[in-house]
Amino acid sequence: MTELTIRPIRDDENDAVISIWEKSGLTRAHNPPFEDLNFMLATPTSEVLVGLIDDEILATVNVCHEGHRGWMYYLGVDPDGGGSGYGSAMVGAAEAWLKERKVRKVQLMIRPDNKDVMNFYDRLGYEDNPCVLKQKWLLD
Repeated sequence: MTELTIRPIRDDENDAVISIWEKSGLTRAHNPPFEDLNFMLATPTSEVLVGLIDDEILATVNVCHEGHRGWMYYLGVDPDGGGSGYGSAMVGAAEAWLKERKVRKVQLMIRPDNKDVMNFYDRLGYEDNPCVLKQKWLLD
């Protein structure tokens, strides 16, 4: 595996990041990707990390925290680079970002039918959390 260079997103890379999200099947109609990305970039306790090989973005992850818990969103790897270890590298970078900020744990949400992603995180040492996630839509 060629090692990724992992760093924060740059201003001119939004389209490339959203392309990875779309190729990875991460986007949903109720979460417009450009709005999500702009919100992440404007939040001081959030970072969008990109993984590159030869200046080409092949992986992304958003990492953020609210002081107590860290969260990961939008972990995506270009499907042509799948199985390359890039997803694990991005998770490691997100975890390191949180550790640098003294955040004690990281959480993420996975759709219940996404068994491959569940297995991926199981292999990385993630555990099921016995809590119920509730939501309420505030904006259309």
